[in-house]
Amino acid sequence: MKNPTLFFVGYVIALLVSISGAIIKILHLFDGSTVTALGMFFTLSFIFIGIFEVINNRRIQRAEKTMWVLGFLFLFWLAGILYYNRCKAIKINR
Repeated sequence: MKNPTLFFVGYVIALLVSISGAIIKILHLFDGSTVTALGMFFTLSFIFIGIFEVINNRRIQRAEKTMWVLGFLFLFWLAGILYYNRCKAIKINR
């Protein structure tokens, strides 16, 4: 992973804004739709960052890249945590 800080910060921001938007929508507070849309924007940007990192990683085989891309598209929260921990563990063992 070239820039783990950008990946992790994108993950945390997307998570916090999405949860905040959901809570605001549940409580029927003002501008809940705006915060939810902003959360979706941050989530999509996090997904694109993750997919870009996976595609440009030279140590991952083609079949595993396909698995990670599908994981980011369908299970992005889980795939984000797993990919970040995997790359952090590889960097430690390096």
